[in-house]
Amino acid sequence: MSSARETSSRAWSEFGSGAERGALAIQDALTKQDVLPEPDAGSTVDGMRYVELHCKSNFSFLCGAAHPDELVSRAADLGYAGLAITDSESLAGVVRGFGAARDLGFKYIVGSEVHPIDAPSMVLWPTDRDAYGRLCALLSRGRMRCEKGQCELRWSDVDEFSEGLIAGAYAAPESQGERPDLTTEFLRGAFRDVFTDSGYLLTALH
Repeated sequence: MSSARETSSRAWSEFGSGAERGALAIQDALTKQDVLPEPDAGSTVDGMRYVELHCKSNFSFLCGAAHPDELVSRAADLGYAGLAITDSESLAGVVRGFGAARDLGFKYIVGSEVHPIDAPSMVLWPTDRDAYGRLCALLSRGRMRCEKGQCELRWSDVDEFSEGLIAGAYAAPESQGERPDLTTEFLRGAFRDVFTDSGYLLTALH
């Protein structure tokens, strides 16, 4: 894939509220690194350019239902400016998603959820080819520690491969009782220390 330099978390072009400005800050950071497209008059949803940056395909077993190419096609039909497939500790859907996006001339963004055993869940988006390689190495390490179909990552692993990655930490209800909760202390401490200005709090609109 010629452009694995594509990444992010939820973003729009024009906002007003504080929560929305946080999403816009992520888009600004990614646009400066040639990750997101420059604003244009098209690709609007209810008057706003929208890029979905946290979406699971059927490669996230028991979590996602649609094939990556189906998600890309639907996002294009809805007028999205781009789509990130961020399956759980996997990049298995990248090829199918990228192929569909290439055929449609649609912005495709690579990413993955990770669930360290000693840290809160987060989504990681590589900003260039080297960072994509580090994300692959990170996921491979976690997979090699377990039986097929499982992945075991630690915060120290994320730290080691963090260069060039943008991270969005989020509260995952399904993980309660299994790994540490997302806390202010984590965001202000270990998370900021590792990702500095490339670390964000990921939220979702439903």
